[in-house]
Amino acid sequence: MENEYSHSQKRNQSNLVFALAHELQQYLEANAEQLDPNTYDNINHWRGGILSQGKITEEDLSEIIEYIGAEKLQELIELASDNYQ
Repeated sequence: MENEYSHSQKRNQSNLVFALAHELQQYLEANAEQLDPNTYDNINHWRGGILSQGKITEEDLSEIIEYIGAEKLQELIELASDNYQ
């Protein structure tokens, strides 16, 4: 049986993941005209995977970085972190 702290920690991580998926959606909406359709679709695909899994994997991060860059991803993670609390 998991202790309460472990359950709470997983819930907080999950909330952060969903907040990051939300920030990715905001990024897509704000930049839709500048993104080529394949890039838009690929980012949205990885965002959907994050939502369906309720977690983010190294593969997810690598793919997203490929499309938006590490600095932009870090910015979105910081926004998500600030907004999920």
